[in-house]
Amino acid sequence: MQFKDILMVAGGAALLIQASVLGTLYASGFFTTAAETAAQTEKVVGVASIPLTPQPLFPSSQSLHSLSQAMYLCEDQLKSSDSQHPLSYQIHNVASRYLEQEGVYRIFFETQSTSRVDAPMRTAEVMCEVSANNMIVERFRSWEVK
Repeated sequence: MQFKDILMVAGGAALLIQASVLGTLYASGFFTTAAETAAQTEKVVGVASIPLTPQPLFPSSQSLHSLSQAMYLCEDQLKSSDSQHPLSYQIHNVASRYLEQEGVYRIFFETQSTSRVDAPMRTAEVMCEVSANNMIVERFRSWEVK
């Protein structure tokens, strides 16, 4: 490449960077005045605004701690229920949750086990419910997945 070509590429890159910075500043409202911002806010909010109560984005730390404790209780129950067969399992963190209406933690597992060395793997789903009041396993159910 010649010097002229290098200069053109560098100039084009600098122009593109400047355009993206200015576009970002304009889109974020950096160039608007206070009067324009107030007018836009009044248009959006309107005359009768409803006060919103903020909802927490995440459960409280107490419920998260209790969910972890419920997972450990269900894990112990799972290990003791199928102790004669080699077992591998994983907890479904997305499906496991606290059900506020019922007052229980519902924990889901996926297990794989064998009855003999040369036997095929058996895959099963496990659902465990732990009471939120006394942290005792209330229901433990397993079903085989085909």
